[in-house]
Amino acid sequence: MTGARTDSSPADQQCVVGPDGLARCPWVFADMRTHPSAPASPSLSPSQQAESDYHDHEWGRPDHDERYLIEQLILGGFQSGLSWQSIINKRENFRRDFDQFDLDRIARYGQADVERLMDDPGIIRNRRKIEGAIANARMIRGVVRDFGSLHDYIWHWTFGHRVFEPISTTTDPLSDMIAADLKKRGSKFLGSVTVFSYLQACGPICSHVPGCIVFEEFPPQKGDIVGHGFPTASLHTDGDIHFF
Repeated sequence: MTGARTDSSPADQQCVVGPDGLARCPWVFADMRTHPSAPASPSLSPSQQAESDYHDHEWGRPDHDERYLIEQLILGGFQSGLSWQSIINKRENFRRDFDQFDLDRIARYGQADVERLMDDPGIIRNRRKIEGAIANARMIRGVVRDFGSLHDYIWHWTFGHRVFEPISTTTDPLSDMIAADLKKRGSKFLGSVTVFSYLQACGPICSHVPGCIVFEEFPPQKGDIVGHGFPTASLHTDGDIHFF
């Protein structure tokens, strides 16, 4: 539906300028906001560098690479109850152990593979999540069979457009619908909160704060959808923006 909106810009919707002079979403520099009296530095700390690299080059960018979309969804099941940073820190180990997220190979994993994965301290050694990852690979194969690709499945829900949601949001109607559909297809550990995070990471949902460098690179376009509570002062398009 469309309609008039009142702009709001709470603190968590305001970008933060880092030591390198670039404006990013506030979660990238959470330590600066928590410890504002820390000595200024012209360079990023290692943790800030890791967060900023993920923010600048991955999170919220519309991604159309099938292998990456598969990887992110399977890793999403491991994230359940954990921070995404804990997954990112182990991502190379996951890639190695899960055959670079080759869908067909993972779908053929058996009990010996479960034990092999349980023996590696470099990943999340949770038996239910490991078995869930294998189940999710098989589920994704069914999605690919029905839609041609995971990419086409994910983006068909919004007809190729993006949904702009406040950074404080954890679920929305889109994540509710997709999580319910995935559950019917046999998914494990992919509830609405996890699916919402996945959609944020891969681009169908954009929670970048207006003014941050990625938002400025990928601003709303004609036909995009804006969720309730997203600050609208910086929305400039040549056509209608739709609202949840």
